[in-house]
Amino acid sequence: MTAIANSGGAVQEPIDRDRSGSTSEQIDPLLQALGFPPADRAQPALAALHAGAAFHRLALMLDVAEAYARDAHLPADEPAYLELLHRPLHGEPPRTIAKRHYRVALRTSEHLAEAWFNLARLLQDSGDYNGALVAFSRAASSPVHPRAQPHAQLHLNAHWHTATI
Repeated sequence: MTAIANSGGAVQEPIDRDRSGSTSEQIDPLLQALGFPPADRAQPALAALHAGAAFHRLALMLDVAEAYARDAHLPADEPAYLELLHRPLHGEPPRTIAKRHYRVALRTSEHLAEAWFNLARLLQDSGDYNGALVAFSRAASSPVHPRAQPHAQLHLNAHWHTATI
């Protein structure tokens, strides 16, 4: 794992990594063998990032749907749409799946600001404020993907969240 000390001196380890070398040393030959040209090597990281974002959004949708079911005094699994939302999860919490995908994206491209930002939001929402601070800091210092929408203001948002935790 890559260890990062936060401002309180605690060590956070946000990225799992094989001890045999750096992530890029391990991933680059694989991507080359799979036929990814150098310009497209960020694609697996972006795919993992977007998969994580999809499960993160699913978690938020489930939170809202379950809150409505509670307010209506229905069992949380009674509305049919809730069962449909839970079906692709196979019993695993969507936030756990999202976190796993964000970490895969970061193992593949550890300087992907969007993945750091999304992981930070997930950690913040789950109450891991130290981990969120580390991830927001990495998001603020990592380059934004060239295809990212400029209005996202990712670095500004990362600094804002860091300041307000």
